[in-house]
Amino acid sequence: MVIRPISSPGLPSMYE
Repeated sequence: MVIRPISSPGLPSMYE
């Protein structure tokens, strides 16, 4: 599973 942090504020990290 690759963890991709989102630069947008107020959003949790996206897990794929």
